[in-house]
Amino acid sequence: PTDQMLLGTYGMLAAQQNALPRAVAFLKARCGERPVNVEWHRIYQQVSETAGGVAELTEEYDRALAGEPKNSDLLYLRGRLCAKASESLKYHTQAVEEYDNNHWAWMSNGYTLLAQGKFAEAKTAIDKAHALAPGNPTIDDLHWNAGLAVRDFAALEQELKAADGQEGDPAAGLRWRNYRLAKLQGQTDKAEAA
Repeated sequence: PTDQMLLGTYGMLAAQQNALPRAVAFLKARCGERPVNVEWHRIYQQVSETAGGVAELTEEYDRALAGEPKNSDLLYLRGRLCAKASESLKYHTQAVEEYDNNHWAWMSNGYTLLAQGKFAEAKTAIDKAHALAPGNPTIDDLHWNAGLAVRDFAALEQELKAADGQEGDPAAGLRWRNYRLAKLQGQTDKAEAA
């Protein structure tokens, strides 16, 4: 499966049911497949980290990169394991250099820049990820937050209007975003109506 929500639910249930070792083994069995299934690897990494296997994961991805040093997906995934943002950014930047359409690497670069308070740079990177992977819930949320960070309220309002009534974005989510946008603009009446 490549469905992000399904894999995320699997990882969460494995943790709740004390089945992390079994989940790690199950997920790891397909990590050698090519092309790299990034969503599969992301959950594998999350489940392995929860099970306490960070050092082993780092060694595993270092070995994979030694065999495929220009693999953009592996560079992105290795960057996720870095403890320092500067190290992570190095891997993710290299991932983008190897393959400019790697939306996960663009997203991660944007996330790191957003956390560093470099809002304009972050928005540029996140916008690129958003354009490459429309409808990805992780990237959609980060795109929204980057727009708030640079106070691009007019563009966000246009996106809300365009999304209203479309499938995929539940009405409650739209109302919450409308509320946040109105509050940040000091429009209390409009916020309460949302």
